[in-house]
Amino acid sequence: MTRQRSIAVVVVILAVVASSLTLVPGTAGASRARRARPTVAGPVTGGNGIFFVGSTLFDTSAVGYQQNEFFLSGNAKSYTSDRPLSQNGKWDVEPATTAPYKTRMVVYRPADPRKFNGTVFVEWLNISGGIDAGAVWLSGHDQLIREGAAYIGVTVQAGGINGVPGSLGGVSGFGAGLKKIDPVRYGSLQHPGDSYSYDIFTQAGEAIRESSSLILGGLRPRSVLALGESQSAIRMTTYLDAIAPSTHVWDGYLVYSRGGAGAALSQSPQTTITPPTPTLIRTDLRQPVLIFTTEADLLLLGYVSARQPDTRRIRDWEVAGTAHDDTYGLVFSRTDTGTEAADIAAFQSMITPPADVIPGILTCAAPVNAGS
Repeated sequence: MTRQRSIAVVVVILAVVASSLTLVPGTAGASRARRARPTVAGPVTGGNGIFFVGSTLFDTSAVGYQQNEFFLSGNAKSYTSDRPLSQNGKWDVEPATTAPYKTRMVVYRPADPRKFNGTVFVEWLNISGGIDAGAVWLSGHDQLIREGAAYIGVTVQAGGINGVPGSLGGVSGFGAGLKKIDPVRYGSLQHPGDSYSYDIFTQAGEAIRESSSLILGGLRPRSVLALGESQSAIRMTTYLDAIAPSTHVWDGYLVYSRGGAGAALSQSPQTTITPPTPTLIRTDLRQPVLIFTTEADLLLLGYVSARQPDTRRIRDWEVAGTAHDDTYGLVFSRTDTGTEAADIAAFQSMITPPADVIPGILTCAAPVNAGS
């Protein structure tokens, strides 16, 4: 089974499991009423349009989907802990400081409300490459579209707004940040730093539920699932251990290609608080957690040290022969509309894998993994 098809199976399984648990007392929604509500504005217009090159590049109307962008603003909390963070993930944290923020969300949803299946996948966008990237959407969008799910990518971290060099440096605008890429459209965005990212992500989930009439064009979600891949999965690990037990915003989680440790709970200019290696995912969560692990993640990212037994709520699926990323995710997924012609092109890339991972930007000396 290829990595692309594995992710397609994963998103279906997670949606089904989460739907079966949404009526369990004490799960998603238990504490939303006690929090200040973030403000949602949009759909956003102006400037050069939605900047989301780390996503599919085809016209979503061709597959019956509508794309919109919204701004999300409010006051976010950072967190601290009086005790060292433990390997078992059962951390006790408390709010530290508060700061204002304004970020964006990119929404893909069925244009026909009758085709919406009730599930919303919300991705913590990955900024490892210096730009927002919807890694789960790239790998799994064909299946999400077939199922009629909605997808929302959230710019959660400061680098997506203010800029970060990333692994691709400043090539072709990579790493510039939304504010510099399009000041007319994104100049008003602000981010106080990644210590506040966890609460920003929580508030995004709350806004999606409470403002679904605006964000989803009147669609009513039954399950709202949180996703994170690679760098974002590492931050999701910390979110699960520190924040999830007290927020109850999400109906389930996909942790896709994580490493051996979690991300910093707090970082400069706040006091730096880092988790140990390995960091396990706490076993007392009430929502399902699906960990998807490629073979490369075990040693390349050190996940082998963080392996943990399956529980009723936690499942770890390791897929042999799969790479952390591949040319489908980096190249072919961007134009894959799920048609027969797109499938033929994807299979052809497995027979004659390219050396241009990102044409004109990232070229390898030899062909790279294109089949998993």
